[in-house]
Amino acid sequence: MSNAWTSALSQLDEAAEFMALDENLYKVFREPKRILTVSIPVRMDDGKVDVYLGYRVHHSPVRERDPAVHRPRERRAGAGRGHR
Repeated sequence: MSNAWTSALSQLDEAAEFMALDENLYKVFREPKRILTVSIPVRMDDGKVDVYLGYRVHHSPVRERDPAVHRPRERRAGAGRGHR
């Protein structure tokens, strides 16, 4: 992939070791659920075409289901009831 991806994995490795992350969770966090790659061709002023790549990475939402990690936000007064 890229240097940013390599750097992110390195940071994950360090954090997982530091917090003694469960091996099964580590495996889930290390691999994205899916990666969307797009290429965007752009015609430059000189007529040459350059192609730029973009990425969107989706990771597993498993951490959101862990009550020790995810705490529901407190509901604000009037929130969700049509009040402005």
